[in-house]
Amino acid sequence: MPFELLRSPGRDDLSLVARDAPPPPRITSSMRVLLSLALVASLGACAHTVRDPVRALEQTRDFRPLIRGGVTNGGVYFTDAACARTFATPGAIAPAQQPEFARCLATLHFTRSARTDALGDVVVMDYAPGFEIEARVVPDPDGPRLTWIGPSSQRADGDVLPTISGDALERLRVAGTVDGPVDDAAIPALEADVAAGYDSAHAWVKLCLDGNGAVQSAHVHEVTSPRAMRAFLAAAQRWAFRPFVVDGHAVPVCAMARLDYPAVRHPVAEVIPLPPPPSRGADDPLVLPASERSPLRPLARNSRLQPDPHTQARILYDQASTVQGSFRVCVDAAGHVESVLPLRTTGYAAFDNELMSAMHAWTYEPYLVDDKPTPVCAPITFIYSPTPAPRHAGR
Repeated sequence: MPFELLRSPGRDDLSLVARDAPPPPRITSSMRVLLSLALVASLGACAHTVRDPVRALEQTRDFRPLIRGGVTNGGVYFTDAACARTFATPGAIAPAQQPEFARCLATLHFTRSARTDALGDVVVMDYAPGFEIEARVVPDPDGPRLTWIGPSSQRADGDVLPTISGDALERLRVAGTVDGPVDDAAIPALEADVAAGYDSAHAWVKLCLDGNGAVQSAHVHEVTSPRAMRAFLAAAQRWAFRPFVVDGHAVPVCAMARLDYPAVRHPVAEVIPLPPPPSRGADDPLVLPASERSPLRPLARNSRLQPDPHTQARILYDQASTVQGSFRVCVDAAGHVESVLPLRTTGYAAFDNELMSAMHAWTYEPYLVDDKPTPVCAPITFIYSPTPAPRHAGR
C-alpha cells in the first residue's frame, strides 16, 4: 500500500497518507495472538522503555546500575576535588573507572531542570551552585542506562567549558536583559520573522564568559533568520555579567540563552536545541526552527513511502491512528543532504530507517543568505496514517 508524503496546510510537517486504499482489515482474536507472538519474538525484552529518565537521574543515590557498558564524560564539572582530578579530561570512561565515576556523579545531587532538550532521549538536569548538564539515557532490557553526560548543547570543536542554567546566568547579569534589548533599527526585520510564521523572532545563543564575567564568545545554535541572528548577536555582545564563583574561585562557564522578539512571547518552557553539526563547507550551517513555512524547497524527493509489511502489522496491532516522527535535515550550500538526525522517532525503528534513507537521497534548492548559498538545517515532521484521510483544500 503506497503512501503519499504531503505538506499539511499551516504546518511544517509532511503527512504520509494512504491514497485510494481499502480500509484496514479488522483484527480478529486469532490474528491478535499471531501478531503478539511475532512481536514478542522480534522485540524480546527490549520492550522495556525509560518512562521517566529524569527521575532515574534525580532520585538515584547509586549511579552504578545506570552505568553499564560504555559511558562518556562530556566534561562534567565536579566540586569534589578528588573527582575533579580523576575526571578532568572529557572522554570515554574506562570500565575500571566506572564505579568511581558513578560515585562522583552521586555527589552532585541532580535536580530536574525547567528546560528540556530537542532530543527525546536527552534529559536536562541542574546541580549546585547553578550548573546545567545534559545526559543521554537509553532503554535497556535491564533498565535505563546512562551513555553520555556533559555540558548543554555541546559542539564538537573543543566546546568543553561547563554550562550554567539560564537562571544562574541571570543572577550574574549587570547589563542588558534576557531578550536584548535589540536596536530599534532591527525591529522591522524581527517583525518580518513573525509575519513569516514564527511565534516570535528568536535565537538560541551559546554564550561563554571568562573568569571575570566578560563575554568571550557567542555562537548561535538556532535562529529564525539571518537578520535575527545579526540583531540578537549585537544585543548579546553588549551584555555584562559578574564572574561565576565556585568555592571562592571564579570559573569560566558557558550558558544557553534564548532571546525573543517580542519579549512577551518568550516561552515559559524552553527546549534547548542541538548544536550546529559540522559541514563540508567552510561555514557552519544555519539551524532554523520549525515554522509554518518550511525554508527548504525540494528539487527531488521520493514522495511515495511505505513502512515494510512487518512494521505495518505492528502498527495495526498497536491500533495507532497516526505515527509521527521528527528529523533534523541538514543540507550543504549546493542543496545536497549532509546529515539526517532523528529528533523524535516514530517508535518503529525500521520505519525510521526507511524515512532517513529516503531523506538522504533528496535534494533542495540552495538556501540563500544575502544571495550567497549557505548550508542550513531545518526540522521535518512525518505523519503516517494507516487509514484513508480526508482531502483538504490546499493540499
